[in-house]
Amino acid sequence: SSSMSWESVAKTLLLIHRLLREGSSVFLKYMSYNIHILKVKTFGGTNNEMVRIQTDFCRVHAAYLEKKISIYRLVHHEYEKQPDAFRKMDVQALQLHLPNVLDQLGVLLDVRRHLHAVNNPITSQSVVLMLKDSTGLYNG
Repeated sequence: SSSMSWESVAKTLLLIHRLLREGSSVFLKYMSYNIHILKVKTFGGTNNEMVRIQTDFCRVHAAYLEKKISIYRLVHHEYEKQPDAFRKMDVQALQLHLPNVLDQLGVLLDVRRHLHAVNNPITSQSVVLMLKDSTGLYNG
C-alpha cells in the first residue's frame, strides 16, 4: 500500500538518525560521502492526504539529517555531542562554527510547520530525536 512506503522511509530515517546520534563516527563519515541516500521522493499516490502529509514530514526529517551531515563534512565537528566545545573556541573559530549551528537550528525550526504530521509513533520518535539534538545545540 502507499502508506507502507512513507512508513518504510520514516523508519529508515529514524534508524539513520539514531545511528548518527548513538553510533560510531565511522557511520557519520560514511554518510558524509553518501549523503544522496537522504534524497526523499514522493511516495505512493499524492491523492491521499495522510500520505502527502507524512511524505512532507519525511522530507523535513531528511533535510535536517542532510544539514547535520553536511555540516560535519564541512567542519568535522559534531555539535550535539560536544556542546561545551564552543566555550573553548577563540573568536575566529566561533565565526566559522556559529553560522553552521544556526543553519542546523533553522532546519529544526522548519519542523514546527509540520507538527500536524506528528500523529503516530514513528514521526513522534523523529521529533524527539530532533529535540534532543536541539538541546545539545542550544546548550552550546
